[in-house]
Amino acid sequence: MELRAEITRQEGNEITLKLYDPLEVKTLLNSQYRGKYWAVVDTYEQDKITDDQRKHIYALFKDYEEYTGVPLDAVEAKFKYDFMVEQNMDELPSLARNNMSLKAASEFISYLVTYCIQNDIPFRKQQFYLTTDTSIMLYAMLMKRICWSCGKRNAEIAHVEAVGMGRDRKSIDHTQHHFMSLCSDCHKRQHQMGIESFMQTEHIKPIKLKYEELKQIGVM
Repeated sequence: MELRAEITRQEGNEITLKLYDPLEVKTLLNSQYRGKYWAVVDTYEQDKITDDQRKHIYALFKDYEEYTGVPLDAVEAKFKYDFMVEQNMDELPSLARNNMSLKAASEFISYLVTYCIQNDIPFRKQQFYLTTDTSIMLYAMLMKRICWSCGKRNAEIAHVEAVGMGRDRKSIDHTQHHFMSLCSDCHKRQHQMGIESFMQTEHIKPIKLKYEELKQIGVM
């Protein structure tokens, strides 16, 4: 069991810890050996996986478990293995504190979010974007026509730059435009608020698409 703690005092080879997680008596008794209680102290490094990242990863595991019925430990094993293969890693990634870098954790979350979007796994909460590569997530949502704001399916593909009244859309070079996917209600709200205010409020940044991608979603 890992416990968060702060080193509040150090004298020679003795330290005093302030625990931020509860220490159960049963856990303490299990660590007894020859009348003493043992622990391993691993100092925190700032460029390592954060508690928020770990929470989001396990929340995504839970989303998959609830939708598919696959046991949580099997879900974790599956995604760790798949991520290891995709990243060409030599061993399974560890989610233990100090064993995964901040960058790798962000990439793992991006991988999980993208997988869930592409395979129609519903999210219980949308806050995962706070610890992931937002552009990757938004691209996957746009290609699946999921509303960037509320998560509804069958969203509309919205131009950010005004196409203009009376213009022939077939003559427009859509590869030079930015897009986002919004349901009809959120699209109306975007027009009411104005594009800049809407993007700041929703923490989104519209993206450009290549010709083949535009064909795939029916814009061209």
